[in-house]
Amino acid sequence: MYRFLTSNKLPIMFKTKLYLIVCFLCLVRPSQAQFIFEDNKSSGTTLPYTSSDFHTDPGDFQFVIVSDNTGGARPGIFAKAMEKINLLQPDFVINVGDLIEGGETDPLKISRQWDAIDQSISKLKMPFFFIPGNHDVSYLDDSLEKEWLRRRGRLYYHFTYNDALFIMLNSSDVRGESIGKEQYDYAKTVLEKNPAPRWTFVFLHHPLWLNEFQDDGFRNVEKLLSGRKYTVFCGHYHLYENQYRNGAEYYNLSLTGGTSLVRGPKFGEFDHVALVNFKQGNPYITNLALDGILPPDIVTPDTVKLKEALFEACDFKTLVMYDSAFVRLVATSKEALLKKASIELTIRNTTDRNMNYNFTLVHHPQLNASWSKKKGVVAPRSLATIRLCLVMNRPLSVDSLQAVELSYVVGYPDIIGEKPFAINNSLQFVLNRYLYPRRPAIEFESPDVFITEKKVTCNPIVYKDKQLLYQQPGKQFVLYKTPFTINQTEKIKFILNADGMSSGIYEKLFEKLPMLPAVKPGKKQSKGLAHYMYKGQFLKIPDYTTIHPFLQKPVSKFTFYPDEWSYAALYKGYVSIPDDGLYSFYLTSSDGSRLLVDLKTVVDNDGFHVPLTKQGEIALRKGLHRIEIQFYSGWVGNNFLSIEIESKKLKRQKIPFEWFSHDKF
Repeated sequence: MYRFLTSNKLPIMFKTKLYLIVCFLCLVRPSQAQFIFEDNKSSGTTLPYTSSDFHTDPGDFQFVIVSDNTGGARPGIFAKAMEKINLLQPDFVINVGDLIEGGETDPLKISRQWDAIDQSISKLKMPFFFIPGNHDVSYLDDSLEKEWLRRRGRLYYHFTYNDALFIMLNSSDVRGESIGKEQYDYAKTVLEKNPAPRWTFVFLHHPLWLNEFQDDGFRNVEKLLSGRKYTVFCGHYHLYENQYRNGAEYYNLSLTGGTSLVRGPKFGEFDHVALVNFKQGNPYITNLALDGILPPDIVTPDTVKLKEALFEACDFKTLVMYDSAFVRLVATSKEALLKKASIELTIRNTTDRNMNYNFTLVHHPQLNASWSKKKGVVAPRSLATIRLCLVMNRPLSVDSLQAVELSYVVGYPDIIGEKPFAINNSLQFVLNRYLYPRRPAIEFESPDVFITEKKVTCNPIVYKDKQLLYQQPGKQFVLYKTPFTINQTEKIKFILNADGMSSGIYEKLFEKLPMLPAVKPGKKQSKGLAHYMYKGQFLKIPDYTTIHPFLQKPVSKFTFYPDEWSYAALYKGYVSIPDDGLYSFYLTSSDGSRLLVDLKTVVDNDGFHVPLTKQGEIALRKGLHRIEIQFYSGWVGNNFLSIEIESKKLKRQKIPFEWFSHDKF
C-alpha cells in the first residue's frame, strides 16, 4: 500500500519528483494496491481516513452461489435474484442444483422448463456454472439427463480460478443421493493433479454427509480432502445450516425461489444468495437475502435448538373450563345454557432465554370480553399459564356459540438489526366439541400399562391451583391428593374444579398386560433373522399373505435395496428375552414399519415418512419369543430400520442381532 500526501509548504520541484517516484514504485510493485491520495489543502498530519491496511490482493476474487428453485417455485424470486447478482458484480455464479421442477418425460416440456431458467440466467453479466440436482436429472429416467447433457455437456467437472480449485459433483449419481465409483475416481484424479491449490471448493446438490444411511461414496471423497483447506456447499433441503466437519466449514444453503414456509433466517428458511469473497487466501461467506445481508452462521446447532424450543412452546398445554352449573347439567344430559368459560394456555420455555408472548382475542360478537390482549414473559426453564376469561353477552347453548379465535406471537426478545425470532399464528376453539390440543391437559407418569399393579401419578404443575377429582369404575368422584394404586385394567375419569369453574371430563385407560410365555422354536435354528423381499409399488405395509417374495435368505443385519423404486420386506424369527418383565420396544424407520411379538402388534410405525420413532410395550417371560418386523420403502433411497429395547433392568439399546434366531429354511 502506498499513500501520497501533498502540502502547499513543499517546493513544487520536490513535490513533482516525489510524485514521479511513487508512480514508478506503483508500476514496479503491481502486487500491491495502487493508492494515491492527493489534496490541495494543507491539514498537517491529520488524515481523513483510518490507518488500517487495504484488504486487497491481485489474487482476490468473489463469486455468488444460487440455491434451489424447485418444489413449487414461487414466481419471480429466481429472476429477481439474477437482477440482484448483477448489482453485486461477482466474477462468476455457481448453482447447487434443482433449477427446474423436472418430473417430466416429454422432451418438449423439459426443454420449456429449461428455456425459462436460461432466459433469467441470460441477464447475468458473468459466467454461470451448473451442477445437477434431483429435479434436474434422474437416474430412474434418462429424459431429464439427456436434456441436461444436451445443454450442459457433462454431469460433473472441475476448474481452477486464481489458483483455487472448484470441484462440481453430481450427488444424484448411480442410485440417487450418492457418489458412484466412477465419479469418486474422477475426484481422486483431480485432487492428485491439484495437490496444493490456495483453496478447494466442493459443490454438490445433496448434503450427503447428513445422511448416515447412504453408502460411503461421499465419505470417501471427504477422506481425499483431508489435510487441505476446503469448503463444501450444497442445497436440497431448503433449510440453511452452517456447521464444522472434519475441520472444514460445510454450508447447506436455503433457497432462491423454491418452495418453503419462509419463516425467516432463524428458521433457516429464507430466499438468498451466498456471496463468497476470497481475500488473501481465505474465503469469507456472507448471505445476501433479497432484502438484506445475513451472516453465515444464521442457523447453527444452537439456533436449531432455539427453533425447536419455540415449536414446543407453541404446542400449548390447553385447558378449557366452564361454569360448574353448566357442566353438571351437561353430565346429566339436561339442556344447559353457558354463561362463562375460560381457556388456559400453558407455555413451556425449555431455553436459557426469556420468551415473550402476546395473545390477541379476535373480535367475537357473542362475548363481552374485558380484555383484548394478554402479553408477558416466560422466564428461562419455566412455565407460564395464561388464563383467558370468556363471558357471554347472554346465556346461550354451546351449539350456537361461534368459534373463539386467538392470534398469538411467541418468540425471543428482538435483537436490533435482526428480524424477529418468533412464531406468529392463531388458534380456534370450538367449545362444544373441543379437539385441540394434541397434548392432554392432565399428564400422567408413563407407561400406561403394567403387569401386577400401577401407581397412578398425575403431574402437579397442571392442577396446582385447582382441585383434581378422579372416579374409578363403579365409584364416586373423590379428591386426588396422592398417587393411588390399581391392580386391574381401568378407565378412570378426571375433572378439574376451580373458582366455580369445571373442566370437561377426561378419560384415561390404564391396562394390565398378561405375561406372555416363552415359545419353543423348531429343532434346527440359525443365528439372525429370516428375510423376505417383495417387489412392487407400495404405499403402505402390504398384506403379506397376498403376495409372494422375490427372494428369501437369512440375514445378520437389516437389508435394503437402493436400486428398487419401491419394495417391501419381512423379517421373521425369535428374539431372546433376558428376564421376566415389561419391555418397551422402539421402532425407527423410513418408510413404514410394524413390530409384532408373539403375533401381537407392539409398534405400528406405518406410513410414508422420514426416519421416525414410535414405541410400544409388552409383558414377556424370559426366553425366546416370536418376532416379526414388517417394512416397506415407498421411494428410492433414504431407507432406514432400527429396533431398540428397554426395561427396568435393561437400559435402552439397539437389539443386537445375536439376540435373534430363526428356523432354518
